[in-house]
Amino acid sequence: MQTRQADIPWLQRAGLVYGLLTLVALSGSLLLARAYDLHETAVATVAALPMSYLSWLTFRQNAAQAERRPAGDAVDRAAEDLARDRWDQWDEEARNRKVLPSPIRVPWAWTSRPVKDSMDSVLRDDAFPPLPGVPAAEAGALRRGEVAGGLYSVYAGLRSGRVVLLGGAGDGKSDAALLTAWEALKRRRALDAGAGARVPVPVLLSAREWNPAEEEIADWVADRLRADFRWLNARTARELVNSGRIALFLDGFDEMDAPLRRAAIARLNRRLPFRLLLFSRTEEFADAVTRERLHGAAVLELAPVETEDAVRFLTEYAADPVPEAWRRLMTDLRRRPAGPLAQALGSPLLLTLVRDTYAGGTDEVAELLTREFADRAAVEAFLLRRFLEIAYPADPSGPTARSSGGPGYHQADVRRWLGYLAHRLSEGRREGLDWRRMHWWAPAWPRVLAIGVIGMLAGVLVGAVTYGPAGDYATFGRSGARFGALYTGALGLTFGTAVGALSESRGPRPRRPARPGGPGRTLVSTGNPGVGAVVGLGVAITAGNMTDHLYGAAAGLVAGLTAVFDSARERPARRSRWSLPPARLALASGCTTGLPVGVAYWLGNGLAAGLEAGLFSACAAALIVGAARPSARPEPRTDPPTSWSLDLRQAAVFGLLTGLCVGLPHGIANGLDSGLQTGLVGSAGHILLAGLAGTAGMSDNWRTTLLFLQLHARRELRFPVRGMRFLRDAHRQRVLRADGPRYEFRHGRLREALAGEYRDGAR
Repeated sequence: MQTRQADIPWLQRAGLVYGLLTLVALSGSLLLARAYDLHETAVATVAALPMSYLSWLTFRQNAAQAERRPAGDAVDRAAEDLARDRWDQWDEEARNRKVLPSPIRVPWAWTSRPVKDSMDSVLRDDAFPPLPGVPAAEAGALRRGEVAGGLYSVYAGLRSGRVVLLGGAGDGKSDAALLTAWEALKRRRALDAGAGARVPVPVLLSAREWNPAEEEIADWVADRLRADFRWLNARTARELVNSGRIALFLDGFDEMDAPLRRAAIARLNRRLPFRLLLFSRTEEFADAVTRERLHGAAVLELAPVETEDAVRFLTEYAADPVPEAWRRLMTDLRRRPAGPLAQALGSPLLLTLVRDTYAGGTDEVAELLTREFADRAAVEAFLLRRFLEIAYPADPSGPTARSSGGPGYHQADVRRWLGYLAHRLSEGRREGLDWRRMHWWAPAWPRVLAIGVIGMLAGVLVGAVTYGPAGDYATFGRSGARFGALYTGALGLTFGTAVGALSESRGPRPRRPARPGGPGRTLVSTGNPGVGAVVGLGVAITAGNMTDHLYGAAAGLVAGLTAVFDSARERPARRSRWSLPPARLALASGCTTGLPVGVAYWLGNGLAAGLEAGLFSACAAALIVGAARPSARPEPRTDPPTSWSLDLRQAAVFGLLTGLCVGLPHGIANGLDSGLQTGLVGSAGHILLAGLAGTAGMSDNWRTTLLFLQLHARRELRFPVRGMRFLRDAHRQRVLRADGPRYEFRHGRLREALAGEYRDGAR
């Protein structure tokens, strides 16, 4: 795989940045001539050159990794890992949403609308062979069928590899996407290894997050794979896409802006390396293809559920024997198939709402017969309202709420919180309800300030102890608890604010303009800026205190930026308990940290001190940055709760490692010089400060937790402080659905209703 041309200017810009940093580092070393003799200045100057060279080498290593095509067996293993991950989540999700084991019989037919190529031209397209175990699709198979089973047969047997499923609001498009993806993985698992490898892994993505005006679809899919499955490196994700080992299930096409929908059709009409199954509301798709159709696509349209199929579905979920109220409901549906209630229950959405809100055996279902509904919309509004009332009762301490097992939220609060979420999603937010990116929903400065204040308070505590009688530390010839509290508190505020600011930059801002033809990388989206802040500020303070602060600043910039990009390299999975592959040690970061710190201590305290400090700091940086690298080992799950917990655990482990790598060398050195007590106190203080900085710099969890506090502080909102707990409960109550680490509203109509209610209340 060749590097895209758009990558070359990025590398050139990186070279210019490092050239500038080299000049800054050299200037800083020359400035030392005022305080040190020529020999020492020459040492510092020579040290700056390999620092810059090693940093640039890190860039070139990352670029070379991007250029190399991963081995076929590695991509096959990645596809298998991805298939297992998707099966685990989608099987659970399908059963949570009660799509299984008895799906609704939802029919579809070849659309009669003028939005497609002729059936003959679609069948002549031979871009892909039929998938193993499925015959090639013929005209009869395209004319009509059912979502359960039939849609998979068309998707797997159609040689063009392009299927579009149209329908109205509540017609079951999202459930059809889930059911077809589940069926694809089920069949893949049933085949032998060779045949199964030829079945692509379905990847279900929301079109709302794609900007077709600036991004190729293959680049966007690869970037989404890399973002959602962090054990996939960039080149493996791209190879999964370009080799056709994945199939794209693109939902929510109608949620894109109209100009973007037309741009998307133009992009999709290019030769794609993977199969495509697109889901959209009918009118929005028809508008998108007024100028250019989606060539080669079989365009199918969902039809209302037949009355007998609706009755059969309700019978399966009713109590046995069927209660009298349910019998009367079914009789009414058969007797008045054109009535508002029967028309409404031709929608899979409303059928599932009847099932979920009346729990199969309750006589309360009789109220559907006693109420006078003017039309289908009135039935829909009533069932949506009742659905929320059942999920979140008005009395959170009542028996209904206790039986649901929920945390006891007040119904009015829940409607306000869900309305806020729905409103944000209806604003055109491309990132969806992704807890890792929710921090963009509120200003960053309060979170940055909060981390700075936490750092300051920790610094005041540590400084008062370590510079007091217990620690007996001294800086610039000064000591004492008061000086230590002020000095270390100021460092904690500075360090914490910088770590918080750079942590906010981790991951590009949604809707950020991307470069044409590429995913829109930026400096901060290529690595881990929080890790760079920890390493860079540590080097700047350590080297600056020993020599000159200009030299320390230059060395910190080089070391910090090297750590940012060095942390982007993949860390391979451990093959054995005791293995320590070289990629687990960030050698470039170790060198660009150890050299300036070693030189600074050499100039200040002599050669022996320089060697000791340089070696310790190099090892510490190599371990810290190596630990921050993404692992190639598949994560156990990528659903939102698991990814939330895993992020917290990884950040805590990284923070502990950072604290130990920084604190133990300081403690040992000071213990040897000033005694055991001084060493222990200093070590504990450094472990606490460095550990907090490492945890905050590495964790998306911290960032989103601070966002929940921000939203709770809004008097008109009072979003729960434990926001992730609320989202998990909304998913358990089937208000939200999960795909990867993201949540979405299960029903588009529910989201629209809640968003409208929230906007009306905010006026």
